[in-house]
Amino acid sequence: MAKHIQMGLLHIHEVLNIIYNSDKIFTIEELKQEVINSFGENVSFTSCSENKFEINEMVDFMLQRGKIQLEGNKIYPFGEACNH
Repeated sequence: MAKHIQMGLLHIHEVLNIIYNSDKIFTIEELKQEVINSFGENVSFTSCSENKFEINEMVDFMLQRGKIQLEGNKIYPFGEACNH
């Protein structure tokens, strides 16, 4: 089980790890499905600044923070992942 999950609340680092450590280039829908497959349907997300959001807000948050970029409908790692 992921080290940043507790009581249905998943740290966004876990999602970034999926993106940064995978050889696969995900679409938004594929990433959402991967998260559901890995952590369950009822998971919510938190960030380092303790924002809380649902799966549909997750990609927007990562885009706003410069952690990923979209090219067409594909998600690419961008910038650096947090190291804490």
